[in-house]
Amino acid sequence: MRQKFIAPIIAIAAIAAFVAGWKMFARDEGARYQAVHRVLHQRSVLRLRYEVSSTRGPYAREVYGMLDVDGKSSATYAVTDRRGTTASVDIPIRGYAVSFLFQKLVQDGVWEVMTQPPRGDRSKAYLVFVEQTADTRSGSRTVGFTDPHYWAVRGGHEYSIKLDKNKPVPDLIHLKATSLAEPRLEKIVADFAEFSPPGYGHTIESVRAKLARS
Repeated sequence: MRQKFIAPIIAIAAIAAFVAGWKMFARDEGARYQAVHRVLHQRSVLRLRYEVSSTRGPYAREVYGMLDVDGKSSATYAVTDRRGTTASVDIPIRGYAVSFLFQKLVQDGVWEVMTQPPRGDRSKAYLVFVEQTADTRSGSRTVGFTDPHYWAVRGGHEYSIKLDKNKPVPDLIHLKATSLAEPRLEKIVADFAEFSPPGYGHTIESVRAKLARS
């Protein structure tokens, strides 16, 4: 008699195990789906600006702008000559060149570098601006400097003097020096210089030529 109930009991246990497993699997898959859905639908904005101001040469100022909104990219370029005349153009960008540039800038330390005082060759001044928005979070950074090569190889030194009330005259022979060299600035300038999606460089040259003829 007992054997007659063994098969139904095993069947019921199997069904219960299946239902419990399905509920657990469905819960995990539901959470995974929600996470993927949020990533796919969250707003993503990358905004970059690179400015070069010059005291010599034909151009007083050049401004390069890059924008990526939810994977759709565009760029702008504006150049001002010594007379104060400005020419500008909007440049469509296909693919992921802007996001790749942003990733390279992050890799080269754009979030960590600081504005530096004028040093070295001061005929050109650089200004870098980056902004990132991911869903509801955003952050930005603006950095200004001159002569990135100077900062890369020299940068100077900062000396610290420890004053001791028991020793009124500090030991000037044994000063602690901290190097102020910042090679990341030169890398950041190179990143912008190497930005060259199809048609980008040709469009910029055509705007410069148009300004020269005006």
